[in-house]
Amino acid sequence: MELTDLSIDELDQVEASVKKINQMTWDQIYKTSSKTQKRGLNWEPIAGQTTRSGKTIASIRITKKFRARVCRDGRFMRFISLHPDHDSAYDELGGDDL
Repeated sequence: MELTDLSIDELDQVEASVKKINQMTWDQIYKTSSKTQKRGLNWEPIAGQTTRSGKTIASIRITKKFRARVCRDGRFMRFISLHPDHDSAYDELGGDDL
């Protein structure tokens, strides 16, 4: 999905998440990962998915149903794909050229 495919409401949610991420350290982002407490970004490494350079591909929560596939690139978070349908974030491949 491309940013141009999103509704205004979805774009606002992505923007709010990016603003929140900009205020967080990597340690804070990693601490949102939890199988028992679904809170915050909920950083979840996706099993078997890495970039060509070996970076782990993870999913983060944008909203309750909306997720994004991302990877860490130094001090930055690189967005690979957006998934308004939560489950598709775990099925999609790609991003391996990063």
